[in-house]
Amino acid sequence: VDARGRVFVAENKKGYNRVSVFSRDGEFERHVGGNGTGDGQFDDLFGLCVDSVHGRLLTVDRNLDRLQAFDAASGAFVGKLGSYGMDENQFSNPNGVCADAFGNVVVVDTRNRRVCVLSPVLRWSFAFGSDGCGNGQFRAPLRVCFADDTLLVCDWGNHRVQALRVHRKQAGGEITRLSFAAAFGSRGGGPRQFHCPMGICVDAATGCVFVADRVYLRLCVFDAQYRFLHSVAVPCPIGVCVQTTPSSGRSVLVTAYSMGEVRQFQLPGPTRRKGRG
Repeated sequence: VDARGRVFVAENKKGYNRVSVFSRDGEFERHVGGNGTGDGQFDDLFGLCVDSVHGRLLTVDRNLDRLQAFDAASGAFVGKLGSYGMDENQFSNPNGVCADAFGNVVVVDTRNRRVCVLSPVLRWSFAFGSDGCGNGQFRAPLRVCFADDTLLVCDWGNHRVQALRVHRKQAGGEITRLSFAAAFGSRGGGPRQFHCPMGICVDAATGCVFVADRVYLRLCVFDAQYRFLHSVAVPCPIGVCVQTTPSSGRSVLVTAYSMGEVRQFQLPGPTRRKGRG
């Protein structure tokens, strides 16, 4: 979702590899990309985000191991970064991407078991993580989002979410390092449990965290201290984001992959937010 409330949906089913763009009221506007390996094309599009600071649509392609940038307003191709490997400027099966309020970008490098931090001009800064189940380690990380100066990562293979503290050179500036802060979740279908968490987002107004639990077919909701609140049934949930519009207020949007649709759930008005512990 961009600052105007427009919704960007990654499609990679039934031979499609494209981004579908909808107005804030759900009216179709255009497609971005298509099948192929050239600039502005996709072979296995999976993750995307909107960098509102620079007006960019950022996408990651699992088969082509690269990040691509488009103008969010026009859909025009802007640039790309990445190739197969485990060195700087390389990825292996990237699945997720997000941007913070200052334009810094994080790519989830799934098979390399790490998250890669890029500067606002998409230059490589550093990578964080390794293979394992300890603090700051991952088993197939998939999706990621910022919550102020915290980075939340869906650790798919470990059936948990990890919270990483974001350290900056100065307030509102370049990210210099990440460090482990907290983790929540374990394998299962109970409260505060997941089986293969696939998507994550944060409601900036309340700090609530939404996690898509693909195997148990639900969207799990946590407060700003990562305490379980409730869950909502969704068929094969993958992507999740929060949208605010004048007509419908605040809602959470979830892609129901098996149904080929986006589902909308209304959110209550924000209550006073407490900081993260």
